[in-house]
Amino acid sequence: ILDLYLIAVDSDHRNSGASALLIWEMLKVAREAGIEVAETGPNLEENQNIRALWNWFEGEKNIRRRRSWIKQL
Repeated sequence: ILDLYLIAVDSDHRNSGASALLIWEMLKVAREAGIEVAETGPNLEENQNIRALWNWFEGEKNIRRRRSWIKQL
């Protein structure tokens, strides 16, 4: 199992394709090693960028999403 739990790209490099390149290279190495399953940690539901990234993948998807609320005290 390839664990993608703590993947992040510095804000200076967002929207540059860095996250796609990182995932692509990790998957290439994982396939060469015979790994066929990858898991990710929870993603914020409103994070459209990561949700779009997971759309590249075929097969069964069990994406864990999280919501957050703000309450003024």
